Amino acid sequence: MDEDDDDDTEDVPTLSRQVEGLKYELVFKREKASVTLPELVAWVQENMSGDPLLNRNRARDNPWMEKGKCVVL
Repeated sequence: MDEDDDDDTEDVPTLSRQVEGLKYELVFKREKASVTLPELVAWVQENMSGDPLLNRNRARDNPWMEKGKCVVL
């Protein structure tokens, strides 16, 4: 028996998984970045005031944040 025949049979399950993955990806609707990026920027700007990482006043309300200052040893 030739070694190439063994490689071909081992590749069949791998190739089948790849084909199934590609079929799965075909279902998703794709949009151009020129359409989605302005929408993303608008969403970020709308929600910026409520983000504790960008708004220090909101960070003070975080019960999980340590109250002490950072100390370098």
